[in-house]
Amino acid sequence: MGSSGPAFDQTFVYGNKTLNGLGVFTYPYLQLGASFYHARVVFRGMFLPSISELTKFNLFGFGLQYSFAHFFQYMLPPAAQPLDVSLVFGYNTSGIGYRPEEYEGSLDLDVSTVNFSVVVGYRVLGFVEVMMSFGYQSAEMKSSGNLLCVAKEYGQPTADYGKTITPDITVDGNNGLRFGLEVAFQLGKSFHPVVGFDYAGKSSFTTNVLYF
Repeated sequence: MGSSGPAFDQTFVYGNKTLNGLGVFTYPYLQLGASFYHARVVFRGMFLPSISELTKFNLFGFGLQYSFAHFFQYMLPPAAQPLDVSLVFGYNTSGIGYRPEEYEGSLDLDVSTVNFSVVVGYRVLGFVEVMMSFGYQSAEMKSSGNLLCVAKEYGQPTADYGKTITPDITVDGNNGLRFGLEVAFQLGKSFHPVVGFDYAGKSSFTTNVLYF
């Protein structure tokens, strides 16, 4: 004789309705890059103060790329010389703080990712580059913080008034092998929009239209 777990209402939205319905979240960030002897290092980041229900938002990223094309490119036939092979390392961390209505405190959500990849690129027509990457990625998401319910109805405390929520959940991402395909456009000296697709257990699309 078996036992069953708790039943969940499939029509009920658990958690915060606003966050559950958030399918796309976009934001600008500052990026600084420098190249030196076939290597390129990039830093990116953004830090915002408290805005409405967002109590914080910060992002920091670090990337390193080394190109091996100078070892073999000159030996290739002219049609194959736009080929490049690079080793890439990337690290990103971001944190967001959220205060739901009728609560005091903050719900904090921190995400970090690390990836190593071999990237093969081929420049087409001089201003379009097609890149294929294969490597390993690791990702983690962790919730923390402290929320105190101060909800009132008709001036009187509700049944949840005074209750606290202290989330402490860590979720591993799609850790493992990663495959990616991107197309980058060289428009002028500084405008490089990128569109791409990657798969690491689940598929996703990326766009970086305003990439300078």
